[in-house]
Amino acid sequence: MSRITSPVEHFFNRFNVIIFTIIAGAVLAFTTYTCYVMYDKATTPDDSKLTSQVPTNFDKKVRKKIDNLSSRNDNTEITLPENQRINPFK
Repeated sequence: MSRITSPVEHFFNRFNVIIFTIIAGAVLAFTTYTCYVMYDKATTPDDSKLTSQVPTNFDKKVRKKIDNLSSRNDNTEITLPENQRINPFK
């Protein structure tokens, strides 16, 4: 005896692979998106709670040190030492 099938059952029997692929793709896309959102939230610091502990003004001592630095053009030639390497194979 053949069983009488409803149109809904016939639809699912015919397109079960396509339905499964669409549902699996949707679940994969949702999982990827939620993982990305959690990663982005974990790696992006909240700047509203940060306070700067670096002083924003220079004192006179630091300013003198900066003024005493020489420019790139003022440097003299560098003299390298003579050949002082030792040959370990002698």
